[in-house]
Amino acid sequence: MSDVVGSQKVDFTFVWRIENFSLIRQRCASPIFIADTLRTSRWRLYLNLQDDKSQDFELVQFDKKELPVYLFYELSILGDGGLKEKSVALSKLFMHKSSYPTPPLQIPQDIFNKREILPGDTLTVLCKIWEPKEQFLEMGFSFARTRIGAERKSFIWSIENFSTFQEYEERTISVELCSYRELSLAIILCLASGRGEIEIKVEGNNDETVDFTIVLGISVQNINDEVVYPFKEELTFAKGKKTFYFVTCMLKEDLIANKDLLLPDDVLSLKCVLVVSKGAIVLNEIERTTYGADAEIDLAAALTNTPEPPFLGNEAHSSSNSFTNDMRHLFEDKYHADISLRVRNETFNLHKAILSARSSVFKTMLDTDMAEKLTNTIEIDDFEPDIIRRLLLYVYSDTLDSNIDWKNAFNLYLAAEKYAVLGLKEKCSCFLKMNLNTENVCEIIVLADMLKDEGLKNYAQSFIQDRASAVIISDEWKLFTQEHAQLAIEILTHLCMNKMECEGKFPSIVILSYSL
Repeated sequence: MSDVVGSQKVDFTFVWRIENFSLIRQRCASPIFIADTLRTSRWRLYLNLQDDKSQDFELVQFDKKELPVYLFYELSILGDGGLKEKSVALSKLFMHKSSYPTPPLQIPQDIFNKREILPGDTLTVLCKIWEPKEQFLEMGFSFARTRIGAERKSFIWSIENFSTFQEYEERTISVELCSYRELSLAIILCLASGRGEIEIKVEGNNDETVDFTIVLGISVQNINDEVVYPFKEELTFAKGKKTFYFVTCMLKEDLIANKDLLLPDDVLSLKCVLVVSKGAIVLNEIERTTYGADAEIDLAAALTNTPEPPFLGNEAHSSSNSFTNDMRHLFEDKYHADISLRVRNETFNLHKAILSARSSVFKTMLDTDMAEKLTNTIEIDDFEPDIIRRLLLYVYSDTLDSNIDWKNAFNLYLAAEKYAVLGLKEKCSCFLKMNLNTENVCEIIVLADMLKDEGLKNYAQSFIQDRASAVIISDEWKLFTQEHAQLAIEILTHLCMNKMECEGKFPSIVILSYSL
């Protein structure tokens, strides 16, 4: 079916958006949403992966009901523009302490081959729940977002003197990853014998026990910046060393025959795009909940807005004429600078207009009669020069320096919070989620609690729960419990509640699933 979700008034509607959907490798749960218009009931959606690569959904209620409740529900997979691509509408009597699973909604893998189902590699699921009353209660709406963590890296690989490229010769480029330093990668270009086919070899060494998924795209970029001969493969790197071989559709003789278009100055330009992921969830939160007229407006907006490609991690783009590179040069070369920012013994020459446009804090400093406006100098003494340089690089070019570790990201997050550089805060938060370990999780959860970053805090709590035996015997945990006793109690309480919930002791769980 493919009708547009209409304006039918229901008690509660939940929209769940899953970003980087193609990188999911395990069961995925939505945040718990509270349907206040349904006797304040608590619900969660689950996405289950099957062996045949199909998916199914389950709707689960987390409440201890004293009386049976009869509910109608509808669950839909939405395509571009809010079109229902798959949908089911059923009713169910929920009994106290009951658990009667019905066959789940099966989503065959081939449905996701339709481009309109996954705009920006984002799956959108809509769930409506209502009671069979003659007159509907006030409408409620919640919107949740889940993101699978990944790092995206794109660059131009220039193969010089291509016409002299010989059979069995190899050209190699090493790829450094900011978020996944435990994985080393090299891409190798070689020329096969016979017809002169271009082959790609990918070598990797994974130091972790967790598998990495890598999506590799390579294409030829011509003199008009158009891409031809596209090639795409998905690879899985388990622990240890592994090599993959691929034959592309490119022939050396074809490239040389079109050398004016494809080989300017005898240089083959390959546009390479890498997406690397462990499949871990780095964002899982309710973004907004509204009621009445506001709920109807928010629902309409959620259905009609086409998802943008999500933030995938630290990105590196190589294009000599790009706006990003031009802005980076403006920052580094200090052309027409009209204000100075002094950090201890280092001075940055900057531009008022850019600072004001990118940071409300800097804008306030420069708009009001503060010392900064009068002296044309901003003094900063609570961060190291290197952290402020990284902050300013993001302010100018919207990029995160590739040479970064978790401690840099930690301090950069603090600087982004202080100077209200919101996009940088999100990138630092995602980087910290992807780089948690037993030594730093305590520091990071203190940061998340202090800055009220619930997404980062919940992710850190889940990390502690999964690795509790290693975390709670560490010296870092002992120091954490001494210095942040109240937060430690909160975390341990959260872990105990989750354990009881999983064991079925509290609260009782009623499972509601469905099939087409």
